[in-house]
Amino acid sequence: MADLFVSYASADREPVCAIASRLEQTGHQVWWDVRLRAHQDYGKEITAALQKARCAIVAWSTTARDSIWVRAEATAALESDKLVQLSLDGAKPPLPFTMIQLLDFSKAREQTDDLSWRHLVESVDAVLGGRASAITVQAATVRLAGFGPLVAVGGASLALVLLAAGCVVLAATKSFSANLFGLISGAMLLAAMLAFAYMLIRFIKIYLASR
Repeated sequence: MADLFVSYASADREPVCAIASRLEQTGHQVWWDVRLRAHQDYGKEITAALQKARCAIVAWSTTARDSIWVRAEATAALESDKLVQLSLDGAKPPLPFTMIQLLDFSKAREQTDDLSWRHLVESVDAVLGGRASAITVQAATVRLAGFGPLVAVGGASLALVLLAAGCVVLAATKSFSANLFGLISGAMLLAAMLAFAYMLIRFIKIYLASR
């Protein structure tokens, strides 16, 4: 059985053919649906090939994003810890695959010294060598790193709201000057609102960047 399984949308057959041929030239056995024959149950054959392959390469594109077959095969590959993914036209994959490193093949040349090709071969070799988990965790950590400042800002804004509420309570008891605590609590609430607005804008930017 082939070591590599290639998942793609039928509209992308031509560029995928070049990728499969190049991988075969590096000594890998590659399975993709051109191997299917007229008498075979293609659903069972695809499932069996994907399960037996040690590495699954998913070729994303604008068309592939809308393919239920490609998404299903990518999900199975991710759950089996053998996913390697690339983009043929620069389109990003759907969630949750945005959390995994994506190779850009939109401008890849056929030369073996091209950086995209070298990264693909390295990723395939890493998965075949059992180092996929480390790569997946590292990529996910990089993606999630952008949310760190949001957590800090969110915690600070919550603390300001609580402090402002405490000032309002103290002012109500008339233990201190109502005007003074009204000014302080108002300033804290304004700072909390600005912090929340900043957090919301950052979250939207990070979300859109991962699409």
